[in-house]
Amino acid sequence: MMQPLIESKPYTSPFLLAAYGISNTFKAIDILNRWIWIFETSQESNVRIVAFSTDCDPRYLLAMRLTTGFFAKLTNTPLYNHNNILKIHLPKDWSGWFFMPPHQVLFCFQDSIHLCAKLRNRMLSETASLLIGNGEGSIQVLNELIETKSKFVHGLVKTDIKPSDRQNYKSCHKILREEVINALEDIDGSLATRIYLRLLRSVALAYIDHNTSIIDRIYHSWLAVFICRIWQTWLHLVHKEDISAAHSQMSKENLFITVPAHFSIEMNAHSLVAICLLVHQQDLPISTLRFPNYHSQSCEATFRNSRSMSGVFSTVVNFTTEQFLKRAGKLSVLADIQNQSESESEKITEMLQVSSFVRAQFDRKFKKVSYDDDESYLSDNDESSYKFRSEINTAANLDYDSSCDDETENVSSISASDTTNTHESLLTLSSDSLELSHAANNNETYESYSLLFDKAKHNFSTSSKTSFMHYESSPTAPNQTINKEISATINNIAKEDSQDFNLWLYCLLFIKDEEQEETVRFREANAKN
Repeated sequence: MMQPLIESKPYTSPFLLAAYGISNTFKAIDILNRWIWIFETSQESNVRIVAFSTDCDPRYLLAMRLTTGFFAKLTNTPLYNHNNILKIHLPKDWSGWFFMPPHQVLFCFQDSIHLCAKLRNRMLSETASLLIGNGEGSIQVLNELIETKSKFVHGLVKTDIKPSDRQNYKSCHKILREEVINALEDIDGSLATRIYLRLLRSVALAYIDHNTSIIDRIYHSWLAVFICRIWQTWLHLVHKEDISAAHSQMSKENLFITVPAHFSIEMNAHSLVAICLLVHQQDLPISTLRFPNYHSQSCEATFRNSRSMSGVFSTVVNFTTEQFLKRAGKLSVLADIQNQSESESEKITEMLQVSSFVRAQFDRKFKKVSYDDDESYLSDNDESSYKFRSEINTAANLDYDSSCDDETENVSSISASDTTNTHESLLTLSSDSLELSHAANNNETYESYSLLFDKAKHNFSTSSKTSFMHYESSPTAPNQTINKEISATINNIAKEDSQDFNLWLYCLLFIKDEEQEETVRFREANAKN
């Protein structure tokens, strides 16, 4: 799965890059070669891959260490000779605690949700014990909290501390809340458990929470690192005679978190700081600081969606490689449709917000006067309205005088080949006019809009609105042709008063929603005829 990193859209949906079936005999060097091939192929298309993210599989972990040179080294094909290498300018006094090499081609992150679940499951282990000082990080302390204090204090239930599904992150997230850690202060012998929960909470705040600032991400990521380093150093230095008899019979590896989890905490923190330094050096864009997007949960979601595509009465949750590839193709099509609908809904929402805003101001600020053939909005002060109308016309000229002849010549001959450019200009016009609508904060300005709205509506009332509305609702269909009557009407408006041409098109966007019912009746009448 590929996750785009876009600064203006932090929640961009990932998309399926490739799907393949392999045996379980692959090695870490095979993963590394695949990553290098994907990186170089993407680079040919001017796409820079910043990082890879997977779960804590030992082979993937070794491939990550070989890629970043984190306590592992490639002897045959060193990556620091790559053309697209990044140079990290590290301060000299960092060499005592920052261990990642300064030359990196790409970075690696362990999936933070998998990491939190793995750390929580260490507390549930029956063979391991989390010895911190004279205490032990245990799930029994949380069980005592549930039994002695009200749920309104901590919000936990017993299924949160002993979940049936150990990969469920929601139950893990509940025990990491600040309310739970504060409530444990009243429980005797809970210091070790609170320290361990602080470790888990720091991992979640650094890599999962979307609202954490960059400086706080650095703080929490390295707080988790130094807690693990101090804890592991103490375990190596302490003598077995100084710990309890029950713990002295256990190996020191079983008194600490697992080795893959420890490497994951270290590697994620080093990669986070390295990317921040490269952004500071302007070698990477600021969009690469969206660290909650560095995960592999999109792959998990793809497999869940593939399993959900089985029949109603089917209980089979596994499938062959061919079946998965077929389902993955369907999922990619659905993802494309979803992304297109999301982008279109954003444009429509933006236009509707402006339309409803202006109409509400018309209804509230102006009186509606009816005539025989048309309708208009008039304020109490006609003289001031004409004064402000001329000011708006002058401000909305948009350098039109220099290109008036070209535009009036081209508008009347719009064809299927250039409808895309016309639509782009209309969308640009509607987005630029947002500032005009929000800047209109007085009665005179709204009066000027009302006159433009009235004139545009009158000019288009006799035209066929069906083709124009269909073109507006189908921006992705470049083969649609605007009705000739609409083109002629636009041409007449431009010739009559080119200064107001852009604002008339802007007001036309509001007419579309108001005249929708009339368009339906127009289509029904044509169908009967």
